[in-house]
Amino acid sequence: MSNITEQEFDNISLTTFEPDAENATWMSGNCSLCDSTTQYSTKSSRAITSYVAACICWMIFIVGVAGYLLVMAVVIWKLVKSPQHQAMTIFVGSLAVSDLVLLLWVTWINALLSVNPEWMFGHLVCQMYVLWRSLTADCSIITLMFISIDRSVIS
Repeated sequence: MSNITEQEFDNISLTTFEPDAENATWMSGNCSLCDSTTQYSTKSSRAITSYVAACICWMIFIVGVAGYLLVMAVVIWKLVKSPQHQAMTIFVGSLAVSDLVLLLWVTWINALLSVNPEWMFGHLVCQMYVLWRSLTADCSIITLMFISIDRSVIS
């Protein structure tokens, strides 16, 4: 077994060990989806599935954005009109905001990635994508937890 220096290790290409590493769609690492370079053939069944997934993501995006904007309008109207049950209204508004941010930052990118898995937005947007995906999902879970606690205490 030969000893190599850290600099030599850094210079070793992934293709030395795994010939298809540069074609991997999802490589290991925190922001690996930014490094993806795979492109699918339009004649394969995987491409058809990708287009169906993209259409579903776009439908979720359009319906979701319209729905959550309506929910936020109702929450604002309810807060202005009647100050009773303000905690529950704020919880529902918080849930709508976190889900809207999830739609605006993640869903449309997922739709584009299902058709063209090559990351085209740069490293900073990749990091923001991963951050917002995690933060909004956690925020939704925590808000739902507080809503259930509020409902169980009031009941």
